[in-house]
Amino acid sequence: MRFSIVLKQRIALGIMSIVTVITAHLVYINKHPEWILFRKAENEYQNKQWAEAAQLYQESLDKGLKNSLAISRIGHSYGELKDFPKAVYWYKHYVDLNPKDIWARKELAGWLTANGEFDKAAEEYSRIIQLEKQQNDETK
Repeated sequence: MRFSIVLKQRIALGIMSIVTVITAHLVYINKHPEWILFRKAENEYQNKQWAEAAQLYQESLDKGLKNSLAISRIGHSYGELKDFPKAVYWYKHYVDLNPKDIWARKELAGWLTANGEFDKAAEEYSRIIQLEKQQNDETK
C-alpha cells in the first residue's frame, strides 16, 4: 500500500515538472520570438539554406534581436546568394560593432571585391594589415 502512495506521489511530481517546463517554454516563446526565429535561422544556415536563413535572421533582427552572430550570418547568407550589396551592408554593420575583428574585415573585403568595389576592398585590406600589426605589437 505504501509503495503505491509513493509511486503516485512521484508520478504527480513528474507530471507537475513537465507542465512547469512546458509553461516556461510557452512564456519564453511569447516574450522572445526573436530568439525562436534566430534558432530557426541557425538551423537553415547549418543546412546551407541561405535564402531561408537570411529571411529568418532578418525577421529576428526586425523583432529586436541584438546579436552580432546573426548580423555576420545574414551577411554571409546574402553573399552565398550572390547578393553582394546586402552582404557588404551587413558585414559593414558587423564591423562597425566589432572593429577589431580581423576575420570579419577579411569577409567584408572579400564581399567588397565580389561587388566590384575594389578601392574600398583595398582600403579594408590596409586596415586589416594595420590591425594585425597592432595585435602582434600588443602580444610582444
